[in-house]
Amino acid sequence: MMLNQILFVLLGALLSGVPLALMLKRQKMRMRRMVDVDQVDALKRNVQLTLDEYQQNIDARQQELEAQRRDNDVRLAQTRRDTEKVVAQLSSQNSQSVARVLENCDASQETISNLLGLMRTFERWHDDMNVLITHNREMHRKNDEFALIVNQVIIVALNAGTEQVADILASVTDSLPALASELGKAAPAVAIEDNGYVIHTHASPLLKNVFMHLIRNAMDHGLETPEERQAKGKQAAGTIRLQLGVMDNMLHMALSDDGRGLALAHIRRTAVDKQLIAADAVPSDAELARLIMRAGFSTRSEVTDVSGRGVGMDAVLDFVTQEHGRIEIEFLDHAEGADFRPFQINVLLPENIAVEIDGIDVA
Repeated sequence: MMLNQILFVLLGALLSGVPLALMLKRQKMRMRRMVDVDQVDALKRNVQLTLDEYQQNIDARQQELEAQRRDNDVRLAQTRRDTEKVVAQLSSQNSQSVARVLENCDASQETISNLLGLMRTFERWHDDMNVLITHNREMHRKNDEFALIVNQVIIVALNAGTEQVADILASVTDSLPALASELGKAAPAVAIEDNGYVIHTHASPLLKNVFMHLIRNAMDHGLETPEERQAKGKQAAGTIRLQLGVMDNMLHMALSDDGRGLALAHIRRTAVDKQLIAADAVPSDAELARLIMRAGFSTRSEVTDVSGRGVGMDAVLDFVTQEHGRIEIEFLDHAEGADFRPFQINVLLPENIAVEIDGIDVA
């Protein structure tokens, strides 16, 4: 049903002269109200089947053209041999006396006629080859045009019922200047590298809840004040970066910042004070890092609602695990035992909450 609608839009754009982009935009608005994940997957399969059939036709035509080219090559080679034979005959005749040539005038005329005939045949085959080459180029051009149109249709269909990560987190990133002012810090730059992935709308609230806490946490705990940063040779304003990708059937979302890093020494002191580890224990940096996921764990001496507005990292972990995901803390250096270490938080969720748009290749 949906494929028919898409093809109807494509046909309507071609017949009516209305810009395809405008027709697709209108159809996209209609589809956002009616499409669901199953319909999008079905559409993707149907379009792929259409593309496979079209590609098979292209391949068959290419094979036919290649066979014609080989046949013409054989004929051309034969023509060259015949031409060389005629030229040799003429050369031999020209080396004879004029009397001999006159005596064989009829034979010479026949030979010349044969040569002219071969030349005309060669010209005709040459024209046929040019027609085939032109036709082949036209097929490639139309194939490229068709691929572009189908790619646009697929993108419209897959975009239906999805949102870009930047749009999902817009309210969070828009609140950072005010939060920075409250903390006495410079408003950070936020770089979101979605790598062509969009998120199904049903997963938007989950991502917003998770990254509202993580981004505000980076602002509160990670980034330094302008004075501290400049003393370290950094720009006054920091950068928070979110990168998306898919690996091993999971959507990986890596959040990092260029701040001071994870305060491992402080985490260790807090863990000892809360009797989570013994004073003489020697946990690894990875084990210390996992402590921030424990319920009620905080390195703050006073309660604030800045980082996630009161939501702890344990709650964030619960959000993710309930959706069959997990959270990993990855260090970005090899300085085991340092007081501060740069790191990124990797949020992993099932890949079916995302759709890759930029990676589609239908050419």
